[in-house]
Amino acid sequence: MKITKYQKKLVDQLNTDQEKSEKIYRPSSYWSYKCKKASHWIIEEGFNDMRGLNSPILTSIGDNLILDKRNEFGLGVKSKILKNILNLPIINKLYENQLKITKIWLDAYIENANFFYQNNERVKFLLENYELNETTSFGCVKSFEYKGELYSGLYLEQLDILDEVNKEINLKNIKSFFEIGGGFGASVHILLQNFKNIKKIIYLDLAPYIFTATEYLRSFYGNSVKDYLDHKDKEIKFSDNDELEIFCIAPWQISKVKSKIDFFHSAYAFQGMSGEMIKNYSSYMKSLLSPMGGISLSCFTHYNKKVLPIDQIIKISEINFYKKEFPLFCYNNKQNCCLLIHKN
Repeated sequence: MKITKYQKKLVDQLNTDQEKSEKIYRPSSYWSYKCKKASHWIIEEGFNDMRGLNSPILTSIGDNLILDKRNEFGLGVKSKILKNILNLPIINKLYENQLKITKIWLDAYIENANFFYQNNERVKFLLENYELNETTSFGCVKSFEYKGELYSGLYLEQLDILDEVNKEINLKNIKSFFEIGGGFGASVHILLQNFKNIKKIIYLDLAPYIFTATEYLRSFYGNSVKDYLDHKDKEIKFSDNDELEIFCIAPWQISKVKSKIDFFHSAYAFQGMSGEMIKNYSSYMKSLLSPMGGISLSCFTHYNKKVLPIDQIIKISEINFYKKEFPLFCYNNKQNCCLLIHKN
């Protein structure tokens, strides 16, 4: 389904302003092509199936699965040449046959993941102690059935982390929440279903991901969601009431936030930042954190050249974090998750 005129205006404005923003708020070279590719797909194809088999919008940040690798190509000259080669009649026929094999493999992957979640004691604990509704919208294929209900595997993975956070920072005592780099909004959706005390939220991400998160959350919370066009030239400040407010903001707007925050959270985003970016966001977290507030950053424990070591994040941030490590709850991934926790 094509996006509306208003949605296109929102995407275009976000992308235009992102290009004009300071370098510290723009995507790195790794994310730059992904952002451009996602924006192009949103405008040309829409985002209703962004969690499905064909859309590349959420690749690396969501739970989509890619059937056709051609959808992952960027917009540069090399990608266009490769697309043209793959579309040559003989090569295209071979490629289409390969797609049939890939689909069989993906179906098997989903079936095995389904078995993993259905027979996992941690899943049973989480679903018996937390509420999860409407977790498979926007075409989610990475899902499983439990007691007659469909659930998103990614939601369970995010809930697993938030449950560990809740053991360190009592989420029943917070009223405001700020997430940095949250994918498409799953963590916010989980928190609002389970912690009715949370009424004030700020959600920050790059363009166009902040667009998809805005629309995802708007599908559940309607006019409580304030998009970029609502506040791009205004201070970002919560109303003094108990009504739900969700501000979806771009990175360069963080200096406009004027409300204190009880809980900051970021899932894996800090490991993909430069040192300068980490220092900048850490400075704002320290200045905006309420007197009884807390911060949690989830990190991968394995490192490569694209992932910043945990101790380096702590050093650059100059925040008094302590570590909590536990097995990462994720099908087909045996590494550990490390939470960095700070409490005022």
